Amino acid sequence: MKAKRFLSLLLSLSLAVSLAAPALAAESAPLPPGVTAAEAVELMAELGGLSAYYDLFTLDFARRYKEAHPEEYQAFDPDAWFAQEWDFYGSKEEYLADRDLTEELFREDMWVEYVTYTEEYAVAFEEYMAQEQTRKVEGYRAAHPGELEGLDIQTLLTWQGYEEPMGAFMEDWDLDSEEEARQTLLELYVDNRLEVEERRKLVEFYRAADPESWESFDAEAYFEEHWSWYDKESYMRSRGLFSEEEFAEQLYMDHMTGSMFPVWGGRDREVSLVVNGWERYDAPITAQDGVSYLPAQELNAILGTSFAGEEPVAIRTAAQDAGWDVVWNKSNNQVVLLDRERLTRGIVLPEKMDVDGEQTDYIEYDLSGFEGLIRRLFSLAEVKEGQSYRTTGTCELTLTSFNTLDGDESGKVELTADVLVRDNVVDMTLTLNAAQVLELLSQPTLDALARELPKFAFQDLKTLLAGCKAELIWDPEAGRAYWNIPLLSLLEDGAGEVWYSVELDTGTGLTAGELLEVIRSQDWSVGELAYQYLLNQSGESYGGADEAYSGWMQLYGTLNGLFGADTVTEKNGAIAWSLTGERMNQMVGSVIEGYLWGYYEEDRPELRPFKEYDLSLTIDRAGKVETSAAIRLDMDALAGMATDSEWMGAGGTALVTWLLNLLDFRYTSAATATAGHSQGTAQFHWKNQFKLEVETASDRREVKDAPRTAPPEGAEIVEL
Repeated sequence: MKAKRFLSLLLSLSLAVSLAAPALAAESAPLPPGVTAAEAVELMAELGGLSAYYDLFTLDFARRYKEAHPEEYQAFDPDAWFAQEWDFYGSKEEYLADRDLTEELFREDMWVEYVTYTEEYAVAFEEYMAQEQTRKVEGYRAAHPGELEGLDIQTLLTWQGYEEPMGAFMEDWDLDSEEEARQTLLELYVDNRLEVEERRKLVEFYRAADPESWESFDAEAYFEEHWSWYDKESYMRSRGLFSEEEFAEQLYMDHMTGSMFPVWGGRDREVSLVVNGWERYDAPITAQDGVSYLPAQELNAILGTSFAGEEPVAIRTAAQDAGWDVVWNKSNNQVVLLDRERLTRGIVLPEKMDVDGEQTDYIEYDLSGFEGLIRRLFSLAEVKEGQSYRTTGTCELTLTSFNTLDGDESGKVELTADVLVRDNVVDMTLTLNAAQVLELLSQPTLDALARELPKFAFQDLKTLLAGCKAELIWDPEAGRAYWNIPLLSLLEDGAGEVWYSVELDTGTGLTAGELLEVIRSQDWSVGELAYQYLLNQSGESYGGADEAYSGWMQLYGTLNGLFGADTVTEKNGAIAWSLTGERMNQMVGSVIEGYLWGYYEEDRPELRPFKEYDLSLTIDRAGKVETSAAIRLDMDALAGMATDSEWMGAGGTALVTWLLNLLDFRYTSAATATAGHSQGTAQFHWKNQFKLEVETASDRREVKDAPRTAPPEGAEIVEL
């Protein structure tokens, strides 16, 4: 934003400080000196489209300047001014569209901005600000009789961090007399008191949206936790807090906004309403005694209710009675309304979209087939409470490095797994024998490895790689996971046994253990779990409930694309899920096209990134599981997308196509499993580079051993 326009907006902010919480404000900003109410109405009717960028004083000054300098106005070239000051815009048409301006308002817009660069405007602006400051003081004096007269100047000096004599304050503020100093101290005091009043209004907003947050807030404890380097007296003095009540309100706002700065006076601090992802800034929210309200007709339009009368209706009570959920997003001052009944079955679109040739604001999803598939999978792995199960498995990897000159070379890697499970706790140990991989590495690579492992001589590497180990403990009830890879300690001097720990966060408000129990209970749906995630993120998202909703729509839509009704079939008691190349080309292709070109480029060719894509999973009545996969990207299609540009010539196209085809690969796999045994094969073939073949097998049995729930005593634990 341009500097002069920004200063003008700051002036608007100072004029409207009483409107920081507009739903509670009882009066509007005063008119500039010399402007009557009738003139203000006339001016706004003429230039109202510019009021988002300029305050009333600036608009009035520009009009008066035009009347005083008609020749200058006639000679003024708005297009030349635009070209000079707004050259970063692509075009004038784009500027007009962004600001919804007509050609006539565009001329006035450029003129108003032009006059703010004049010396006359700078002088008038400074005089007006001084008058406004005097008006504020006198207005406060009238509203609080005797308060300013009863103030002790020494107290005000001390509050500002000064002691008698007044000389230091006068020097710092460039004041010529003690009378000026007294007036300045009074103005600072009044500004502070007005800020306190506005903060109190915002406190009421927060209390209305989340009453329990105020009742449970401990100001002293919060101060000790977040401002421990301050003593309380200095803190209160530095912020102009004259009572315990003001101290508590300041810290409460600090807590609720997640910042340590004043929150009055900015649009981003205002309370707004978000309905199913659509933020409605102009919703006339009011608050009283810790309860937030909307007019009856507003609520009827949102909730489909039938409240009558002119009295405002309590939002939370009305929404909950109608089956909606109400959430408070404290980071963005948002009251969030969510239609639980519809959002557990699909997505409500913030704006109507064309779906299958029809305009709609709601898309319903059917994921019941996928839910049945998951339920059968969990019944296959059904366990007894308190019983331990040990699964032992082997995985043999054969890596073949292609070399047409010296001959292909192969090496084997053997992985064994020991997994102990009881009541959701998983204790897993993986042991890897990768000694043969050394034979495939070049000598420079081997030399670099030796330098990276200073604790071991090079000849020890083969022995070391024959017994690489990794351990994992997953405890959803405690909400934590731990892992340990001893080989990593060789990269750090002096490191002993180190375990890494991370908190398990499902994003739904449920712990990992609770979420697992919900799924195992068979009493759940994808829609309900997705909605629980939305509910939690709407309150927690720092980017706002509207941003959380947008991300949730993409997540829910992706789930439907991958696991929707047309991907799951049932025949002869067997449930089968499959994803085809056609489905994935539509989903992934449209996402890539939208990311690179936007969704409105109709002349772009359709991108089909997969040459081959087939995934399938089948579970029969007896609990036998069969899976298969075949995936290969279409590198020529990706190259065509990457080179679809006028400046990409034949040479560039050939180079990009050749480079992408160096990355060509194909992945295939097949596996079968029952409750007690599984086996499978897989192959990753990187064209002209290497081939990795994998053979797996595992068995499960009941045992008496108990899994570990935490690292061994004495181990160093690093929180991530």
